[in-house]
Order: sequence, then C-alpha cells, then structure tokens
Amino acid sequence: MVHQLNEGMAQLKFFLQGEQHKSDEFIFDLTCTLALACRAPPGENSNKILAALKGSAFFSSKIPSLLDRVQASAVLKEPDSRRRLIQCLITVFVKYLTHLPSSYVDLPYFQLKLTLDQSNIERKEELEKE
Repeated sequence: MVHQLNEGMAQLKFFLQGEQHKSDEFIFDLTCTLALACRAPPGENSNKILAALKGSAFFSSKIPSLLDRVQASAVLKEPDSRRRLIQCLITVFVKYLTHLPSSYVDLPYFQLKLTLDQSNIERKEELEKE
C-alpha cells in the first residue's frame, strides 16, 4: 500500500491539495487508505506520505468539512462508518504527530473531538482515550 501511494505521489499530492474530489465517499476512502499506510512499518516511503500531508487542503478544509457534515452524510449514516472514519483519522493524526511533532496546529483536532462527542457509536470511550 505504502509503495503504491509513493508510486503515485504526484496524484496523491493532487488529491490532498486540490479543491476537487470533495465527495464524502472520496474523502472517507482516502482517509482509510492513509490510515492503512500509517499502520505500515515506519520507513522512508511512509515518511514521504506524511510529509505530503503537511499544509494540505486535506487537513485544512476537506476533513473539517466532512466532520462538520458527518451527521448528514449519506456515506457516514451508519454508526460503524462514523466509527471507522474517526478511528482512521486518529491513526493518521497520531502517526502524523509522531513524524512531525511540531505540526499539531495542522490537524482539525477540535472538529474530530466535537464529532466524536456528538456521535452515538460503540466503544466511544476507547476512541476518546486515543
């Protein structure tokens, strides 16, 4: 997965930076894909992916916008989908901060916490701890 994302780094940066591809389904899928990459063993390739996230529209507008609409989103209608999104975002955020500890201001942490607070999902306490 990490290798494939790096092979298509130009396209990945395009998706992360561009204002197109704003559908809830696309952002959800991209978030889950990034989380998979973040779970891979650390290495140069995963560092490149994390570096591509720095200053991206993905963090500054796409994720906050999706989190603001989470209750109304058809893609996130089911509690399991909301839980998966939140879990994937936590995975990405933790790995991102481990790699770039001074970049915590880049993350839409407040929107994620608010979404989690407002969500009725199983094992919510576990996610709150993470």
